[in-house]
Amino acid sequence: MTQAPAQRIDFLVVAGEISGDLYAGLLVKHLKQITPSTRVWAVGGDALKQESDYFIAETVYDHAVGLAGVLKTMFTSPRWLNQLKHVLKTTRFKRVIVVDFQHYNTIIAALCLSHGIAVDTVITPNFWIWNDIKNAKKIATYSERIFTIFEPEYHLYQGLHPRVYYFGHPMVELVEPLSHPLPHPHRVTFFPGSRMQEMKLMVRPMVEIARHVHQAYPQAELVFNVSSAYFKTYIATEIKRYPDVPIQLWKGSKADLLNQTSVLVCASGSATLEGILYHVPMLMLAALPPITYFLAKHIMRLKLPYVTLPNLIASGHVVPEWVQNNIRPKDIATSVVSLIKDPEKAQNLLKAYGPIEASLKKSPRPFAEIAQVLLKSL
Repeated sequence: MTQAPAQRIDFLVVAGEISGDLYAGLLVKHLKQITPSTRVWAVGGDALKQESDYFIAETVYDHAVGLAGVLKTMFTSPRWLNQLKHVLKTTRFKRVIVVDFQHYNTIIAALCLSHGIAVDTVITPNFWIWNDIKNAKKIATYSERIFTIFEPEYHLYQGLHPRVYYFGHPMVELVEPLSHPLPHPHRVTFFPGSRMQEMKLMVRPMVEIARHVHQAYPQAELVFNVSSAYFKTYIATEIKRYPDVPIQLWKGSKADLLNQTSVLVCASGSATLEGILYHVPMLMLAALPPITYFLAKHIMRLKLPYVTLPNLIASGHVVPEWVQNNIRPKDIATSVVSLIKDPEKAQNLLKAYGPIEASLKKSPRPFAEIAQVLLKSL
């Protein structure tokens, strides 16, 4: 008896930042492994471009945050959005998966719903951090299902929607197994972020930190990770401001770099979770554009006891963080050197990572679990 061919399933997947694109690419990979007849149309970046069947447009280097992102949404219609509108008029999709994409997520959802396409949300914008129930309800209203990647995020949406899932964080699938090499005894690694706006806020103070570390501890090896070749020139230009400070740009595997790092200085964001999963002593920096910070603090009066992801997950001050005007390079450099010189202090910090790591690792393959749920109901 001849078996009927598998029904083709057409998905539209939309992501807006480098990290979201990376996770979306992983999700598409799982969808295709489970159901090879799946076809995926995508808006995003390099990861989705590699995994999708039809790549519509690139968004990851065009996405802003803060006030700039809001104004951009209000007064401009980016080219990728017009391209997406055209595809929606000519192609029928079984489902659209929106991955994070703050400032555009509701626009994308409304557009897809107007074409009768159900919307699933995989990773919500950071409304959970601010306990922003108003905007969280908007996501709950338009989403058929919501897949979260943090426990606090899950608990917030659990009270707003009947179909909310949490399997852990996708970074768990992306980190390479720890081979437990001896870390370079004096390597200080800098992760300045994955968006140009982060670069403009973080690279200069990080270079200043590197300068002070070099002055206080000349044997330190100073390395900047470049999250994309797109940012290489900008970082290199900032480094040239101090030609006497030996700073390297890392061109190899991020896993190799983290496995051989003694202290990580990291911009707040998903890269901090890599520091947790690779067991690297870490210091974190967080900043917003000055106008956005002023509005958040003095007009909206938003208050958070912690601002970086590991501390938000732990609901406690586990990893040292410096925020906005408190980013003082000389003081941070002193803390970096202290972690290098005092192995016991570094080990105590690593021990505190335990509960955070356990939360992230709820499932060993979180996005494989999400893919199963997405395909099961179709």
